[in-house]
Order: sequence, then structure tokens, then C-alpha cells
Amino acid sequence: MQPPPKRQNIETEVTPSVQETLFEFHQSQFAPRDVSLPLDVLLLILDAVHDLKPPSDALKTLCLCARSCRVMLRPSQVRLYAKVTISRRSEFERFGRTLLDNPKLAALVKTLYTDVGSAYSDVSLLPTDGPLSYTAIRGMTNLQMLTVGGMRKNKLLPSMRRDSPVLEAFIGSFAVSCLQLTFLRLRKVHFGEYTGLVRQVTSFPVLERLKLSASTWGKPGQLTLNEIISTVSRHRLSAFWMLEHLELHLMNDDIRGVVVALRHITSKDMKTICVHHRCRGISEYMPMLYANLGLDEILAGPIYRSLTRVTWRLVSNQGEAQVWLAGLPRCFARLAKRKILVCEWRFEPMYAVCCIV
Repeated sequence: MQPPPKRQNIETEVTPSVQETLFEFHQSQFAPRDVSLPLDVLLLILDAVHDLKPPSDALKTLCLCARSCRVMLRPSQVRLYAKVTISRRSEFERFGRTLLDNPKLAALVKTLYTDVGSAYSDVSLLPTDGPLSYTAIRGMTNLQMLTVGGMRKNKLLPSMRRDSPVLEAFIGSFAVSCLQLTFLRLRKVHFGEYTGLVRQVTSFPVLERLKLSASTWGKPGQLTLNEIISTVSRHRLSAFWMLEHLELHLMNDDIRGVVVALRHITSKDMKTICVHHRCRGISEYMPMLYANLGLDEILAGPIYRSLTRVTWRLVSNQGEAQVWLAGLPRCFARLAKRKILVCEWRFEPMYAVCCIV
């Protein structure tokens, strides 16, 4: 029996008419092709992704965009690191390693929120070089807004120490390296001495806005003679020559401290002042105290001509506070005439708030 014949490949001849048809198809709008999106369109897409809710979805999607192609990498990183929030020990460790491995990412951070108290339950657990090392912080040269949450008070151990030289050095590291930082918020940060608090907040060279929320100190402390001589005007509000916004939280008779604070301001760019006065109870002398503070005269001075808003927020659990509020415009006649006075009343339980003035 003879074997079957071998299969032969038959080449199909492409006629001129077929070539012409293929050419016309590839030139038509229906032909498959790679189309590059303009860069501005890509940036608009990334902006929309950045605004996704919840924020966790936005972060995950931006990470996917950064890994998709080389063109999307840098724009995605800019949006990923522009605002960083870290509140767990693992997050502090990963973020620190990331900045050390890729120092260029540190320059992208513009807003940083750190909650040290949530990450470390006791000051003894803080790393010796701080929650973030100085090397990692040094690269954040474009940081503009910083929030530091301090150690939380242990209700079971109320005498547990909450101040730490490591935490103070951590705050001071930003003052040395982040020369564009204009906003600083210290939340529940406890200092061993009042002078330690003063040294920290006055070490930021271009600070415009300072916010202290329930920040406290143990004892007054003292400045050395050399510090007093060399930096006589540094450790007070006069040091903030670029200050634009001031917010004070005071209780009861401590409201007299507002006068001290306003007299030490030297910035000519003040825009807003907000005073939160928490009153534990209504006393008949309080309206007279308001009238005798002389704040209206102080705020009429040349240093405050750029003011656009003065908010006086009375926080009390007494209904009579509304009567006080109605009489406030008489205590601030000049501000009322400039139409920049805003009077508010807030009802809430009383609690102690400590703040620098």
C-alpha cells in the first residue's frame, strides 16, 4: 500500500484589488490602533480618582494607576503623598522605610497628620530616634502643614508619664528641616515644662498659623540667661512675624490672657482671630469683665487693620449666655462698625482646655 501524499502548503496570491482593500481599511476610522491620551486629560482623571470617597478607595486606585504605566507613575505619586495620615505603629514604620528607600517621595509631602498616641500606648515604647527618624523627616522640604497628636492619658493610670524628650525632639526635627511649614497643630501633647512648649512652637521660622488643642505642661521651667539675652523676643507671639490666623481656647477668668496675647503680636498680615471662651457657670461680673478688657481698643490699632474676621465664641451650658452674646457688640463697637465681628454661642459640656497665650 502506498503512503499518503505529503501535504503541500499552498500560498494564496494577494491580488492588487485585495491590497487596495486592506490599505483602505487601515486608513479608516474603524481600524484598530493605539491612541495616546493627552497629559492634561490623564491629570484630570487622576484628580477625579483622588477625590473618590471613601479615601481608602482613592488610595487603592491611585496605587493601581501608579503601577499601570510609566507615564502615570509620577502624577499618581504626587497625589498619593500630598496628604499623609499615619496613626498606627506599622504605618509609622512603613512610611519611614519608604522615605529612606526613595528620598524623592519625601519632597512630595505637603500635609502630614501624625497620631503618636494611637501608635504607642506608652512613652517607653517610643523608638529612640523618634516615631520617624530625622533622616526621613529631613527630606520633607515642601511640608506646609503638620499635626502631631501626643500621648493619650491612661484613665486606669492617671499618673502615667506623658511627656517625653523623644517626642519633643520629634517635633523639633520638623522645625530644622521643613522651612516652608506655615501651619502647626499640637493635639494633646504634654510637655514636661512650659518652656519646652515655648521653645518648640517658636522654632518654626515662617509659621503663620498655630493651633494648640488640649496641650499641657507639668511645671513652668526656666530659660537660661544666654537664651534670654540672645532670643529676648523669640519666645512669645512676637516671634511669629508672618502670623495670619490666631485661635485661642480659654476658660473663665483666664480670658484676660487674650489681652496679653494680642499686645505681643507683631505680624502686619493678621486676617482672622477666633476666641473660644469656655465658662463653667454664669456669674454677674462676666459682662463687666468683657467690657473692661479693652480688646476693642487694641484691635483698632494699626497692626490689626488687615483683619477680615474676629470670632468670639462663647461656650457655656447656661441659657443666659445668649444674653451675654447679645451685648457683645457694645463691647466691640469698632469691630461691629467694621462689620467683621462674629458672635457665636455653643452649648456643650464643660471640660478643661489648656492653651498657650
